[in-house]
Amino acid sequence: MFCPKCAQTLRDGDRFCAHCGAAVTELQPGVTIAPATTATGTLHTQPLAHGLAAFQWKWVAIAIPVILVLQFLLGMTAVALTGGGPVSILVSSVVSFFTGGFLIAFWSPGITIREPAVGIAVAVVAANLILIKTPASIEVALIGWLLPYFLGLTGARLGEALQARRKKADRNGRNDLERAA
Repeated sequence: MFCPKCAQTLRDGDRFCAHCGAAVTELQPGVTIAPATTATGTLHTQPLAHGLAAFQWKWVAIAIPVILVLQFLLGMTAVALTGGGPVSILVSSVVSFFTGGFLIAFWSPGITIREPAVGIAVAVVAANLILIKTPASIEVALIGWLLPYFLGLTGARLGEALQARRKKADRNGRNDLERAA
């Protein structure tokens, strides 16, 4: 059985998800349920087979400009402060991809790393196509292509972990209020 909100695995008999606090209804194992939209237009990801939440392209579309804008702003700041040396540009790239991955994973509903990962990959390709004007050596390619991607994923994993911790604290707060009432 899986949580209808975050698609985490639940124990038999759980009435609330221990991960996000959502109310749980009985589902048959392996049942696929499509994403549902509420009357207010809010998309809730429902569990799919094997516990995966539905992929939301909206968060990929949000991730790409967030990361590229961070890249641009931090790059311009690095140029203004240091004259644009390669180390300062590398640091601004590292910070922008890590921060962008973190923000998208923290803001996106549910616990899934897939949307930030795809958004980071597209942003890495876009940033490198914009910035690289000459053929690069293998070392430059690894630094420019792989390092930002893996740092973005690291930021996304941290964002997901903090999102889960926040949801758990919110749930525990609700449980404390229910017990007090």
